[in-house]
Amino acid sequence: MTILTKLSKKDFEKILEKYAIGKYRLSKHVTLALQNTVYFFWTSKAKYILKIYEKSDPNYINYQVRIMNFAFKKGLPIAEIMKTKQKKDLHFYKNHRILIQKFVSGREPKKFTNSLVKDIAKKQAKLNKNLMKMKLEGKYVWKRDFQFKRMDERAGIIGDFDFTKEESYLLKEIRKLNKRKLRKSVIHGDFHSCNLIVDKNKLKAIIDWDDVHEDFLVQEIANFISHSFIKKNEIKKKHLKLYLREYQKYVKLNKEEKKALYYFIQNRYLGVIAWDEKQKKQHKDQTRKIDKWNDEMIKSYKTIKNFSLNKFLKLIK
Repeated sequence: MTILTKLSKKDFEKILEKYAIGKYRLSKHVTLALQNTVYFFWTSKAKYILKIYEKSDPNYINYQVRIMNFAFKKGLPIAEIMKTKQKKDLHFYKNHRILIQKFVSGREPKKFTNSLVKDIAKKQAKLNKNLMKMKLEGKYVWKRDFQFKRMDERAGIIGDFDFTKEESYLLKEIRKLNKRKLRKSVIHGDFHSCNLIVDKNKLKAIIDWDDVHEDFLVQEIANFISHSFIKKNEIKKKHLKLYLREYQKYVKLNKEEKKALYYFIQNRYLGVIAWDEKQKKQHKDQTRKIDKWNDEMIKSYKTIKNFSLNKFLKLIK
């Protein structure tokens, strides 16, 4: 993966002069980070994560940080932001804003046990419940109510998959929903396995808040389900039911939100497919890998589409 901003040993040493977290020892670029540059690095004291914000609006970066600090203070699983010696969350270095967080040990969940599903559902629900109460000026919105509109990022025909045709079908169904009954909140925006750190069947940290924004609450749930319980040609019904039952102990979904969830899952797949096609232009060395991801997204989209709304609603109590 192309490194958008490359840091040398001297760069790290210069940055660490502004922090009281030890002396530089070693660093490693995180290849899966596409939008921003991310490094793991080790000092004489501990292991940390350094993120270089490449193109984000400075006001939006500050918005992200405020929400992360808010969630951390609520005792939610957020990696602690390391302050500079001047007690600042961000450090400005070579025309880029830099954020350093304490590394949380664990791994990305590849498989889900019943206990892990319940723990993620509980902590996600508590996160959403707190964020719904958050009074924050300047809430960022993507394209307002974007699920009800055509996407800005588009894909054409991918193999036998006609993106425009599928988008038209889905819009027709989504626009039947009563969106006034769909609650809105600040949401993480990309809550799924790649952005979760787990250990011993417990969710230890929610990472990568680059997509945080105000949206329909149910979109947050759709994001997790689409990447966790629907895999190519299979819907993991047992885990899906368990997750939704545990989540609703803390945040109860209304009837319209349950219906929206079914369609928002499909919308999530289309959004990822379009985004992936765009990323291939910037990361040409990763074309084969991105094509593989998109193939999985297309198959998963077809699987949930072919699983009727009535069947889906029967899984939600």
